[in-house]
Formats: sequence, C-alpha cells, structure tokens
Amino acid sequence: MAHAYAAQALIPATIGVVGGTLFGNLLAVPVLGKASKDLGAADASLPVWVSLVVPIGTLVIVGITALIPALRAGRMPAVQTLVVGRAPKAKRGQGAQRLASRLPLPRPMSLGLAQPFAKPGRAVLVGAAVLFGAVSVTFAVGLETAFTKYTDTDTSGFNAASMLVVPAGTPAGFHAPGGGPGSPHLDSTGVASALASVPGTKTAFGWGDSGATVIGAPTGDYTKVDTTTGDLSWTNLGLVNGRWYQNPGEAVINDHLASAAGMHVGDTVTVEQDNKRLPLRIVGIDFDASSNGIVMTDSATFTAAGLTPYITQFYVQLADNVSGPDWSASAAPALTPLHAEATPNITHENITVLTMVALVATLTLMMSAVAALGVLNTVVQDTRERIHDLGIFKALGMTPKQTIAMVLTSVSLTGLVAGLIGVPIGMAVEKVTLTQMASAIGRNLPSSVTHVYTAGILLPLLAGGIAIALLGALLPAGWAARSRTAAALRTE
Repeated sequence: MAHAYAAQALIPATIGVVGGTLFGNLLAVPVLGKASKDLGAADASLPVWVSLVVPIGTLVIVGITALIPALRAGRMPAVQTLVVGRAPKAKRGQGAQRLASRLPLPRPMSLGLAQPFAKPGRAVLVGAAVLFGAVSVTFAVGLETAFTKYTDTDTSGFNAASMLVVPAGTPAGFHAPGGGPGSPHLDSTGVASALASVPGTKTAFGWGDSGATVIGAPTGDYTKVDTTTGDLSWTNLGLVNGRWYQNPGEAVINDHLASAAGMHVGDTVTVEQDNKRLPLRIVGIDFDASSNGIVMTDSATFTAAGLTPYITQFYVQLADNVSGPDWSASAAPALTPLHAEATPNITHENITVLTMVALVATLTLMMSAVAALGVLNTVVQDTRERIHDLGIFKALGMTPKQTIAMVLTSVSLTGLVAGLIGVPIGMAVEKVTLTQMASAIGRNLPSSVTHVYTAGILLPLLAGGIAIALLGALLPAGWAARSRTAAALRTE
C-alpha cells in the first residue's frame, strides 16, 4: 500500500518535472547566450548535467516525501485510523495553552496561537514551507533589485540627461562618433558658455574621446582616454572604489582596465597624445560595463600639459517643466554659430536585464505559490483531524469569523519565526550568487549594486513569512468556518 501511495505522487511529479525541464531549457539557453554577449562574458550554456540531476533529484525528494507518511500510515492500527477528528494527546501543548490564555487576546486567537505546540510536527512542516518561501522571495527580490541597480548605475549619468549637444549633422539621438582631431568635435568653451546662457538649462557636462593612448595597456585590448568638462556630480555615475577627480593630474579608470592591467587607486597611469606623455594619478575606479579600458580625466589637465582635449558631445539636464523641443528652439541661435545642434537623448532599455528581471519576478511568484501550497496542504490535514474539536467549539458559540481567526492565528507565529530566519538566509544566498555572477563576467560591483536590502525592502520581507503562512491557511480556514456543527460532531 505504501508503494502505491508513493507512486500516486510520483506520476504527476514526473509529468511536471519533464515539462519543467523542457520549458526551462527552451527559456534558459537563449537568455544565457544573449546575456553572455551583452555583458562581455564567455559563451554560457546550460550544462547537460543540470538537466539530468535536477529532475532526478526532484523525483527522489518527492518519492521520499511521499513514502515516509505512506509507511507510517501502513503501520497504523485499524482502530486508530477509524478515529478521526480527535484532539491530540492531552498532555501535549497544555503549557502553551495556559500561557496563551493569559495574553490579552480573544480566546479563539489564543487557542490558535497554542496550536503549533500541540502538533509540533505539523508546525515544523508549516515552518519549512514558509522558510522555503521566505528564502526564495528574499533572494529573488534582492537579485531583481541588483539587476536594476546594475543598469541604472552603469548608465545613470547618460540617461539622466534630457538633451545632447553634438556637432552639426550628427543623426538625432546618436552620440558623436570617434575621437581625436580626425572626427567632428565641439568648441567646448564656446558651447559651455552658450548653454549657460540658454533659459531652461539646469546643468551640463562635456565628454569626448581625446584620441590619446594608454602606455602599458594590455595587449589586444582597445583602451581609450576620455576627457570631460563641467560638473559631473549630478550624473551619479557609480564608483567601485575611490572618488572622482577634483584636482589637476588626477584620473579615474574603469573597472575593466583596473582588472586587466592590475591597477589600483594611488597608482599612476600614463597617457600619450602626439608623442607627448602625461602621467595621471588614479583616484577612482569607475563602474563601467564596457569590455574596453577607459581612462577619464578633466580637460583642464590635458590643456595644462599641452595636450588637446576633444569634446564630442555635451549632456544637458533641463530645468523642471522645460520641454525638449522648446529648449532646442531657444538654444539653436546660440549653438548654430558654433556648428553645434541639440538633439534628444534617446536611451534604450537593456533587454537582457529586463528579461532577467522578468524571469526573477516569475520565479518569485512561483516559489511563493509553492510555499503557500505547502502551508495549505499541512493546514488542511490539521483542520480535518480537528474537525470534531471545531464542532465542539461551534456548539459552544464560536462564530465563523472566530473560526477563521483561530485557524489563521495557528500559523502566524510559525510564519513569523520562519520569516525571520529565512530573510537572512536569502540575503546570504543572494550575496554569494551576485558575487559569483560578477566574477563570471569579470566585474567588480559598486556598493549601490551589492547592498540593495534597504529598510524599505527588508521590512516587507520580514513580514513576508506571515503573509505566506496566512495565504496558505486562508482556504482551509474558510472551509472550517463553513463546516456545519452537526456534521462536525458526527465525525467519530
């Protein structure tokens, strides 16, 4: 008989495992390929062993889970199986009942609060289901937030700009191409002065490829030297380490160059333009998802050393309630003599990151549903076994609302404890996973990406354990409230 019950669980589990494995491969393979390409990592694919070990392991877990209660039921005496709906042993949970009755709570809630101590085994099952859900949700929310922060930090300064000012003739929405004297560039001083005179300009900064090279750059690595002019503080461009340059002779390099060349804050990087060399002191490591090396410094540093900075575009942040077309019309008379023009800053969403965020959100819903179903199954069993007691309570005057409150309260304490334990575990799993992902693509992540669990995120997560427990217990609580007193009392 025990093997028959185990088989009943394994048949639908096998169907679900096969379908899930096929669907997971169809979804994961293209996403992994696109992500590897966009993030500059080595080609990634789903290992064959994953498609074998995961379904086999799942079936083993289902089989063991089904076999244990089936064996226990098979050894149970016939007389005991006929007595359904009785209360647990008299001595079990009495201390918890007495303690709960002293709390300033309605009697139905105190009865429910003490119920886990009367059936500790069931409480452990509910706690395990909620723990699984809390860990999964915490992990998924953290990873989803980190993905979003990754994109925001990588492009924050550029996306924050409403408008671009580029050399005349540049296609709308595009950055000016190339760098150095051979490519179109702007009169940075004239453009900066013109932008400051245009009403509606809040702030702006210039950016361009100087055409200089980096001495000692890794062989085969394309490395460029960018110069900037103006205030970059509003861009919120993320740094992995150090600070942005403030004084002459200082520079910031991106994470790729720092990792590839073994450079650190405090080291010196030397750039060369037209056979003139300029040593720069590294004061910061920029978080940049580019697969190329980048050195950034202020254009004034170049000018003071006799080198030429080439600014190819200005990023402009408009004042509140200023429209782009109106501002462009106002700026045209000042920019046209400088052979410059304004164009909207067209930004594009990272489809790979959006896809990964959507997948994580789907995973969150699925794991929450699985956890709630685990609670549902356990509470249904517990409620059916206590149907006789529920009949007595109803005969003594317990209302349907009080019955619902008692059943929901019976899982709330377990849900709270499991949630408080599960959230730190989920945070630890997310940290390890994010570290491994960053290592796989050769990136060091800034604190804005690695530290995503703010108070606004943690508080709902800590309450998530109770939410999962209550969600799973809601249906059996409603069934218990609707059960008729006479039918419950006849359950002998």
